[in-house]
Amino acid sequence: MKKNIQAFTLMEIMFGILIFSVIATFYINFVQTGKRELHFTSEHFNALLVSQKLSEDISQEIQTNPYGFETLGIESSTISNFGIVDGNSIFFSFLHDTKAPWFNIDPAIDGKIGSDIQPLYSQFRNTTFSLKGQKVSTGISRAEVSINWKNAIGKGNYDIACLFPSSSVLKQVDLELKYNQADMEKETAIVFYNETEKTLSQLVAEKGGNYDTIKKLGVVHGICKSYFNSSFFTQTMAEIKDLENKRKIAASNPNAELASICESLGRGFYEIAKSSFQLICALQPIMDEIKSNFNVSHFGSQLWYYKNRLQGVLLEYKQLHSNFNSALYWSKINCENLLQSDISRNIGTKRQYRHILRLIDINKIFAVHPDFPSGKAEFKAFAENIRKICDGRNPSMTRYLKQETSWIDNQSVLFNKYPTLGKVHELLVRLKSTDDFINSSL
Repeated sequence: MKKNIQAFTLMEIMFGILIFSVIATFYINFVQTGKRELHFTSEHFNALLVSQKLSEDISQEIQTNPYGFETLGIESSTISNFGIVDGNSIFFSFLHDTKAPWFNIDPAIDGKIGSDIQPLYSQFRNTTFSLKGQKVSTGISRAEVSINWKNAIGKGNYDIACLFPSSSVLKQVDLELKYNQADMEKETAIVFYNETEKTLSQLVAEKGGNYDTIKKLGVVHGICKSYFNSSFFTQTMAEIKDLENKRKIAASNPNAELASICESLGRGFYEIAKSSFQLICALQPIMDEIKSNFNVSHFGSQLWYYKNRLQGVLLEYKQLHSNFNSALYWSKINCENLLQSDISRNIGTKRQYRHILRLIDINKIFAVHPDFPSGKAEFKAFAENIRKICDGRNPSMTRYLKQETSWIDNQSVLFNKYPTLGKVHELLVRLKSTDDFINSSL
């Protein structure tokens, strides 16, 4: 019996090889595409991490220092092709503390991504970045970050841009004095002339003097009286008195309660200083006129005979100045108390940082204050103490303090950088002259 043997024909074999080739081609393309996607995902993820780190560092720099772009060297310029590894950039030189002395990172010794830090070193070895900063409007700057890398399949790039507040601009404050003119004139007539029936204009016409000058001194009295009797001032001063008593009790036990008391005192005194200074800014132009016209011809012989009534108003204005100086000083003292080692551990690093920034601003005011000749030396001593603490820990604060110390000796540079501080200094000089006038008039 003859057996029927089946086998593939040549055509079938060739057709099978063709199908296998097509499938293999699709498979190989799939694997290669997957590898490319894997490389794309990995490298772009790394670029996202780098851009986030750079954005956070720039933000920290700007929050600390309004001239952070300038300090970093990216104000209206570009820094290009900085490496991530081996400490090639200040942004990647304070990453971790690996060697003694501890809590003090020295970029020459530790802090960088070195070849011993794997796999990070291999991941970022071929990655570089560029930074460019430019002003886009008053007080606003734009930072452009570009991340570039090379790998086995080619080159890649990732770009991002962020907006930040930039530099210090002159703060505009509404200094308009708001008061009821009729009530103000009535109060002036009572205080200056002890009259309730006649108007101020009638009294000036009868008794002599310059109506505008007398009315303006009455405005100073009315504004000062209104402020000293305001609920804000009386309540804040009562709270400060209560907090001072609590601080005396809590002083023997430096805990979170004492820290909270010092914070509240610093804030309360600062608000008194700020509100006093705002009134001084509004009233000083009036006082400049009164200072030039404080004589019998402008106030009339009868009112000049009762000069003590006028002097009382001058003392009210002087009290504003005294309140500003003393409140700013005690705000400084309470903020400094919060940095003492036995109290600072109760408030955390973020709150400490906020108080340090406030102290820098307060000390800058005292450094240009004509009533505090030691202010500049005290600022330098404070800045040096904080710099020593931040050195190797907080590079942005270290850079900021070095910058401020270099500017504090040159008022023209300082006031150009901080125009609001320049205006404060200008007003304080005028205020000192007014104080000298008041003292000589008593």
